Amino acid sequence: MNGKHLIFMALTLCALLSGCASTGQPAPNPTALSVQTTGPTAEEATLAPTERPAATPEPQADFERTDMEHARRIMEREGDYILLDVRTLDEYNEGHIPGAICLPNEEIGDQAPEQLVDRDQLILVYCRSGRRSQQAAEKLAKLGYTHVVEIGGILDWDGELEK
Repeated sequence: MNGKHLIFMALTLCALLSGCASTGQPAPNPTALSVQTTGPTAEEATLAPTERPAATPEPQADFERTDMEHARRIMEREGDYILLDVRTLDEYNEGHIPGAICLPNEEIGDQAPEQLVDRDQLILVYCRSGRRSQQAAEKLAKLGYTHVVEIGGILDWDGELEK
């Protein structure tokens, strides 16, 4: 047999085999979109409604924001607050707002800081420019502190500094 006969026989065999495999259903259209709706999985169907895993929402990180001028008025008016400097200890030692305590943002983790005993006390949070104070305020709010006010950065403070 020559090469043409082999190719012809191979093509004929393929045509016959593909015709025998037909199921009578139309061939799927690869460009068509299909939507499949399914019910619960077997595992979900056997669970009672109270046993189904519920989505747990992320705790809200509620805190207020204000500018340094308003913060100054709050400090003049309020007597019971904590002024929290969340810069590094070196930055704090170079100069901080009088009365501030240092708790670097990097040290605020998933446990309540021991310097902040009362979760309902007014806490005014600042850093150098406002980025770390926002991060710290979010962390404190997630830890359950209820009266956190982020006041921006010491760069906006025009009062005296303590060393």
